[in-house]
Amino acid sequence: MNNVTEKKWVLVTGGAKRVGAEIVLRLAQDGYNIYLHFRSSQTEAEETKKKAEGYGAQIHLVAGDLSNKNDVRRIFEEISPDAVIHNAADFATSKPKGNSLADILEAEEIAFNRNMAANAMGPLLVTKAAIHRMRQEKKGGTFIFIGDACIHGNGDAYGSDKDAYIMSKSYVPFVSKHRAIELSKEGFFFHAVLNGPIDPPAGAPKETVSKIAEDLNVPPAFRNPWLGGASVAEVISLLLKMPPAATGTIFTVDGARGRVTPPEH
Repeated sequence: MNNVTEKKWVLVTGGAKRVGAEIVLRLAQDGYNIYLHFRSSQTEAEETKKKAEGYGAQIHLVAGDLSNKNDVRRIFEEISPDAVIHNAADFATSKPKGNSLADILEAEEIAFNRNMAANAMGPLLVTKAAIHRMRQEKKGGTFIFIGDACIHGNGDAYGSDKDAYIMSKSYVPFVSKHRAIELSKEGFFFHAVLNGPIDPPAGAPKETVSKIAEDLNVPPAFRNPWLGGASVAEVISLLLKMPPAATGTIFTVDGARGRVTPPEH
């Protein structure tokens, strides 16, 4: 256990499964206590909680819709984090039911609302609530936003059915930098992690998955699967230990694939 953390509490949003679970487990090993947030994946949250407790961490489950101001207010009446990892996200695509203009516009509206709620509104409300709580308790904190390297690395990575998703995640490096400039003197530090091809997309053809893995500029032993959620968790572990002068750091975790046009989407 790493005693330098002094058993600080970290809020990991969307921490029940996939990358979120990897983050929870890595930080538990580092000696942090975790507020493990989930919206509906309670079974997975309980499983991750049990695993993390095996490392001696205290794990407090937090349920709620982070795009709902009432849920966020309720949550922050119960918790007092020292750091926030904005992992919860949606990847909604616009899939019209038919070919009419009404169908097309409805699909875009649904995708926009889903992506903006999870990827933009949630992190905004949670950041504001966390800073408010920290100020009340006269302490600082660290905030880590998770973005998408494929958006900033090469603009043709996603098709037009992902426009709403792209819009909902594009802000990440800019907000991280801006808030670092504005708030770091108060002891609030901001970083961003831009993920690349972490896990194979559900339903992708086998040949596509193989091609994407081959494009990663890392040894084959580290492509299991691809870069993996553990790689992101390691970077977040590092960022939480960065000195104050490193505020505003943006890490890209994409296997040096930023100049390659990925075919997966």
